[in-house]
Amino acid sequence: MLRRMNRIGDYALIGDCHSAALVGRDGSIDWVCFPRFDSRAVFCKILDEGRGGAFGVDPQRLRSTSRAYMGDTNVLVTRFECEGGVMELTDCMPVAPLDPATPTKVATYRSILRRIRCVEGAVDVVVSLAPRFEYGAFVPRFAATSPTTAHIIGGADALIVRATHPIRTEPDRAMASWHLSAWDEAWIECTWLPSYRVPENPEPPRPMLAVELRRRLDDTVAFWRAWMQSCWYEGDWSVAVRRSALALKALTYAPSGALVAAPTTSLPEQIGGARNWDYRYTWIRDATLTLMSLFLLGFAEEALAFKVWQERTGAGRPEDLQIMYRIDGERSLPEIELPHLAGHRGSCPVRIGNAAVSQVQLDAYGRGWRTACASGGDLPTRGSGRCATTRGISCTPSSTAGWPWTGP
Repeated sequence: MLRRMNRIGDYALIGDCHSAALVGRDGSIDWVCFPRFDSRAVFCKILDEGRGGAFGVDPQRLRSTSRAYMGDTNVLVTRFECEGGVMELTDCMPVAPLDPATPTKVATYRSILRRIRCVEGAVDVVVSLAPRFEYGAFVPRFAATSPTTAHIIGGADALIVRATHPIRTEPDRAMASWHLSAWDEAWIECTWLPSYRVPENPEPPRPMLAVELRRRLDDTVAFWRAWMQSCWYEGDWSVAVRRSALALKALTYAPSGALVAAPTTSLPEQIGGARNWDYRYTWIRDATLTLMSLFLLGFAEEALAFKVWQERTGAGRPEDLQIMYRIDGERSLPEIELPHLAGHRGSCPVRIGNAAVSQVQLDAYGRGWRTACASGGDLPTRGSGRCATTRGISCTPSSTAGWPWTGP
């Protein structure tokens, strides 16, 4: 079992600044949450090969694999060398074009878009779409709605599957087997929506669907490249620096400006160990360092949006500040274990939520001050927002501020 599971280092990230997905070297999407980073997982094979569910694209008679991102984007291209030909798999979470007037806002389709293209010879490919909603808790219902579309429904979640080539449904998955010759393309998209919402629009004819999905891919490529135009850096290691900026932007939650520490939960610090935590939240310290990096590269709007989020999320009494919050500012992060999941390569328990929310980490407040100074000028005085609140914690004796910590 373990030899078929992707290792942590085998995954590449795609995202839409609302959520993110992990794509393995084998073409399998083994992790995604919809509609937000901290929502319940739709695919979580990375945490349990048997129960987690995945969105697989499996070229037959495979010889070798290589991959890279399209330049200055978070669009991933994986190249599969097979016995009879060469296939390219292009993956993204599509977004609308960038609006220069509001560069931190990102319009998303809440979907995963995959283009499968034969670039040489001929290839056979098997597609398997097997979501397991709510962290693999159950198998949803699979129903074909046409020869190229399907609905997958259960609990609070639903997926609408559209493809340009025939697909079929089985009791536990949607499947397809396609033969592609040189320069043939097949497109498939799965879109999340709440299960109570019934799709209204009829599916377009297959030629029109291909045009629509190609436009979404082109818009997504254009979005990332337009965003990267604000990056001024051209020094040493510029390719790595620009790639890092793109990864950090993908971890930003566009509606609020907050930034997650990681898009995943329960990936172990050591294989087989129990130090497996949920990092899909915003640590003030970590996010501050990240947004400062983006600010120094020229992305001032992201730093300002995070500063506003900090000020509003931390409003209130100094002693009530937390080291971390949900991406919408919610304070409650109850930690629970999911015993039905085996964990990544047997590393259990799997946890959601994070009890570290109650920890005291005084360095977080200094980082917050530094962000405010970098993005907005001088350190504010008492009574002028988030930084004044943290000043009340760090600069006032505990006996008068009501701060419970009295250690050295």
